Amino acid sequence: MEYKESFLSSIYALKANKLRTFLTMLGIIIGISSVILIVSIGQGAVSFITKELSVFGTNFFSINPGGDILSATAGQSNTLTMADVEAIRNDSSISNIEYIAVNSIGTVKAVANGEDKNVMAYGVTYEMYEILKPDMVYGDFISDENNLGSERVAVLGVDVVEKFFGKDADPTSETIKINNMPFRVIGVAESTSFLAGGVLNNSIYIPLSVMFDQILGKEYIQEIDISVKDTDTINQTIEDVEILLRDRHNLEEGEDNDFITQSFQDMLSTVQTITNLLTVMVAAISAISLVVGGVGVMNIMFVSV
Repeated sequence: MEYKESFLSSIYALKANKLRTFLTMLGIIIGISSVILIVSIGQGAVSFITKELSVFGTNFFSINPGGDILSATAGQSNTLTMADVEAIRNDSSISNIEYIAVNSIGTVKAVANGEDKNVMAYGVTYEMYEILKPDMVYGDFISDENNLGSERVAVLGVDVVEKFFGKDADPTSETIKINNMPFRVIGVAESTSFLAGGVLNNSIYIPLSVMFDQILGKEYIQEIDISVKDTDTINQTIEDVEILLRDRHNLEEGEDNDFITQSFQDMLSTVQTITNLLTVMVAAISAISLVVGGVGVMNIMFVSV
């Protein structure tokens, strides 16, 4: 009977103070909803990034110069050579490799149609097309023949085309000057991926041999991308390549690699770890705020009794 009276008394008190009841409920609803929303946003971010990374495919891994991916100089060392690439390509014991793409990156001064802009340029081989598979809006990608002949040809990202020639323009056969050297435009490439497109669509692609000899003036490899035939054995392939490179670089047992290998799963794991950590931290802060707010509401209700 006592419980029934307490319950009825509580209902009466809530009805008698409708505004206070509404504001209390509103505070609790907003607090709980904010925690749920933050966690959902974090999970959604992981799903989005996973989907975007999957555009590159799960069947490839990358090799970058330098020994520590968290180092400020990661990717800037000159520890990878074309001789390394050929050694990987010609090693018959590493049979799971499908394509080996090499690229070198540099900022160049591009001039066309009276426009003068600094643009990111990628020196690439044809295999880069097979791995990234960008959409060719016009023309063709850099070919093996372009590299063998060190031809001054260029493929432009769609955003670069818009800057110099206008939106949806077809600049094939036009000339664009790169570091004061004339290059013939042979194609326009586009990536619809949110993550990849931001970089690829704003870049110029030229033959790797031209990048080495005429732009950088030296052989400098920024990244080697390797796609495999069988994803189930990709970890074994990575291990085989690491053993080969360590042997070529005369690294002793226990000595750290002077290069970095990363697979799709490695990248995905890193992204998920960071995103999950941020989500937990923000959710914890929100939960603390919710508890503090709840204590405040409770005190007000006690005072008003």
